[in-house]
Amino acid sequence: MLISDTELEERLRDGMHALGASTDNGEAGTLARLLVMLDKWNKAFNLTAVRDPREMIGRHVLDSLAVRPYLHGASILDVGTGAGFPGLALAVTEPQRQFCLLDSGGKKVRFVRHAVAELELENVEVVQSRVESYAAPDPYDTVVCRAFSIIQILAASESMAA
Repeated sequence: MLISDTELEERLRDGMHALGASTDNGEAGTLARLLVMLDKWNKAFNLTAVRDPREMIGRHVLDSLAVRPYLHGASILDVGTGAGFPGLALAVTEPQRQFCLLDSGGKKVRFVRHAVAELELENVEVVQSRVESYAAPDPYDTVVCRAFSIIQILAASESMAA
């Protein structure tokens, strides 16, 4: 069953409101555009196991936005961003912060770079690298990750956070 961009946007707005997030600046519309892109690319490149855009709202976008109260500082690193979550959703709703989205997967990084360009997100840098090989130019104020496979690798990369 197809879902319209308008329905996606309405559902996103409702979910964001439930999280206490403002949607006055068009964030819900931008996030709806992101999910439409993800749905299209996912059919060709298998970026995420979640196939239904309705499910993507809760399982990708709202899940990502739930960490907003825990962000500190101006620079955020998203380790193992995959298809761009939580980094893209946070970058849309936190334009005053700078985000680095890090992943080693080529097809996922290509999608994230495409999404950044299409959504005109000037606060996002996309880096293709394994976390254990990544040399952060400066420490990040906050490091986030969602589905990272080996927590010991992340914990050993302590030089990334301030």
